[in-house]
Amino acid sequence: LYLPMKGQPYTIRRLTTTEDNGKTPLAFQAGVSGNYSLQASFDPILTTTIILEDKKTGEYHDYSLSDTYSFTASTSDPVNRFVLHYGAVQPDDDPRQADVYVTDQYLVVDISQLKDDYTLYVYDLNGRILKKSRLFGGEQLGFKLRNRGVYIVSLRSQTDAYSVKVAY
Repeated sequence: LYLPMKGQPYTIRRLTTTEDNGKTPLAFQAGVSGNYSLQASFDPILTTTIILEDKKTGEYHDYSLSDTYSFTASTSDPVNRFVLHYGAVQPDDDPRQADVYVTDQYLVVDISQLKDDYTLYVYDLNGRILKKSRLFGGEQLGFKLRNRGVYIVSLRSQTDAYSVKVAY
């Protein structure tokens, strides 16, 4: 169980407020296929409602009602399975939650916090499409950049679009 951030696994992440950080992705990799449980307790002064979303099953578990969530996992399950929601669950995707960054000559687009399907476009500053790819919620894509420069990354769903500049 870990917190994915810009392609790296972390066990600790500092969050400012639940208003600014309404949800946190939790990655889980099963060592062996079988039954697992996530047990958690939270300070009621900080927040009264903590909901665990299981993206594989579509279930939502309210930790204020029970401190344990049990599930079955296999070693081949996607690691970006869970999301902790602080307060009411916001089911609509916001493509601005995508992480877009460059590491080791690779442009990485991480939509592990999103559910919808997206079309990814990578443009150079002349407007040429360098990459077009279909991404599904929970996925991450790495694209090797051949040249240094500024790129435009665009994510488009049926209902929303988001573009960001990335320099390499």
